[in-house]
Order: sequence, then structure tokens, then C-alpha cells
Amino acid sequence: MTYANVTRLYCANGMCSPSLYTVAKTLSVLTLNRNFSCGGPNGTWEDSPFKEITNRPAPVPAQVLALNGTQRHLDWQATIPALFDAVRQSIAASWRPEAFHVIFHSSGYDSRIISAAIKQLMLKNGKDWLGQGMLFLSNRWEATPFYAIMQAQGWDVEQHIAFTEGPDAEHFALGLCDLWASAPLPIPGNLWRYLIQWAQSKDMLPATNLQTYTGLWANEAWNAFLSVPNPWKGFVETWYGYNCMAALPVLTEWVEYPLIDTNVLELLSRITPCSGDILRARVAQFADPDTLHIERLPYDDRKHVIAPAQRVYLEKRYADTYVAQIKPWTAPSTSEFSNDWGWYGLARLVDRLRGEGVNVS
Repeated sequence: MTYANVTRLYCANGMCSPSLYTVAKTLSVLTLNRNFSCGGPNGTWEDSPFKEITNRPAPVPAQVLALNGTQRHLDWQATIPALFDAVRQSIAASWRPEAFHVIFHSSGYDSRIISAAIKQLMLKNGKDWLGQGMLFLSNRWEATPFYAIMQAQGWDVEQHIAFTEGPDAEHFALGLCDLWASAPLPIPGNLWRYLIQWAQSKDMLPATNLQTYTGLWANEAWNAFLSVPNPWKGFVETWYGYNCMAALPVLTEWVEYPLIDTNVLELLSRITPCSGDILRARVAQFADPDTLHIERLPYDDRKHVIAPAQRVYLEKRYADTYVAQIKPWTAPSTSEFSNDWGWYGLARLVDRLRGEGVNVS
């Protein structure tokens, strides 16, 4: 079983969804929480923008809760091949040949483990195993090491791309176009949406039938499951379940997290306590020794300058919204966590809901 949901849920009248819009549009009346906050510089929040909708952390599957770590006897170094094999088996079991596959890839260890596993599965099963197609997709900030990894692994040029168009200060223009769809979000764009939309605009991805893979949450989960006691359930229910990365609904039919597959977590729970960061690095070295020389950059998509002209444009758009009558707004100067980004997305969402007949006040 793939543990494929570490996404917060918005709920109302028995319906829950990671998309606030999906739940909100089913209601006829909504009351805006005028004191709503996206957690400021922490990007973590537990309340809801609307009084009629509740906000819940992601559920923790029973199989995961049962991994109490009381049988720790495996040496971490001896489990490296088995851990990589468990990730590879997770990908093989979840891979849908009828879908087109999008693999979000950074310069980090988790991404290298996933792409190395896919490479081995393709070499074993042949190129037809890839199904309808596959694209490794990366962001501007890690493009150089990303391309180096792709080359070292031998992927074809049409199988990978990084979004690097335009100047850095205008990078988030695409993500801001539909920020309402991921609202509330304390950053200027859901990279899991705008990267896919950009690739689709380049005819590199089909419009539907997409399956995505990501290494997200591996850092937190591996460190938790290699600790005594295991704090994962508490993390999901308090901090990880409410932070910014738990608020990113993905623009695909299926999303897979092979590094936190329940089979992987079960193996981690039997390893004697150690550093999850070090173990992931060693698994990456085992899986992909040809990329050891490539720099691993810290992934940070939060502190980049927003172009002055773009800020002026956003302030004009906000001024035309219904929420502008309630709350003044100034565009942030950087992409760092900010309540103001959250309120910009909410203002756009409220206008969309009102346009669809929902009474928002």
C-alpha cells in the first residue's frame, strides 16, 4: 500500500477534500473569517477561512499507526539495499501503464532515489513499461544540478525539463494566475500546479490522465520512524498536517509518495535508531553512484524577489475584488511565507465563488 495522503482536509456537511474550493462551492452561504491567518513566517495554520468549513490534518492509516518501533534490531547500514528495493517495489506496484507520468525532481537525495529506481525498472522491463510517457519536471532554482543528474542517469532530452523561462523576479507570474485554486496558500503559487500547467502549455504533457511521483515528506517521515519514540502521528496531527506543504492539492489524477510507502516505513521501524538524513543520503549513493559528484542544493522556493511591476499589477487586481472592501492589501516584495499571499488567493477564490452563486459575506 502506498501511503499517498499527507494533505490537510477541508470539511463541511460530511464532505472532505484537500481543495477548499471543492468543498466551498457545494455550500450556498459562507461567512468569511476576517481574522484568518496563514501562520505568518511559519506558514502553518489550523483554522479555516470560512466559518462553515473545518480544517483537519491528514488521516494517518492504521497500518502506519501499528508501526510502533518495538522490534528494532536491524543495522541501518545493512538495510540500505533493502530500503532501495522497497522504494523500487512501491513504484513498480503503483505505476499505471495507461497514464502519463510526471516525476517532480530536485537535486536532492529523495529525487535521485526515485529516478534511479525508475531507470532500473525501465532497463529491466523495457521502454514500453513507461506506458504513455514520462517527464521529469524541476524548478528554476535547481535546474543546473537537475540537468546534470538527468544526463548522468542517461535520460533522453525530451524526458526532462526545468521551468527557467523569463527573469527570476517574474518566476511566479504563472503560479499567481490561479492561486485561488490552492487558496489559502502563504506563498505565490502551488508549484505542483503551475509546473504541470507550464509543461502542458509546451505540449510536453497531456491535459488528463496524469500520475505524479514525488519525494515529498521523506525527510520528515524517515527521521520520525528512526526515532524512539516515533513522533510521526503527533507531527501529522499538529505541525506537518497543518503546514504549507500539506496544503498543496496536486493537479493530477494520482499522486504517489514511494519513499513513505507503508512497506518502506515498516522496514524503517525495525532499524536501530539513527539519522534519517544520513540514511537517505546513503541509499541515494547506493542507488545512483554516478551522481555523487553533483551538488545537492537546499530546496528553497520561498525567498525570491517579486518584480515591482508584478506587485503593482497584483495590487490592482486585488483592489477589484469583493474582499478588498473588507481588508486592505499590499503585495509582498518576496515569495517568502506571508499572510498577504494567503489573502490574495482567498480574495480571488471569494470572487470565483460569488460568481458561481455562493453567498459569501
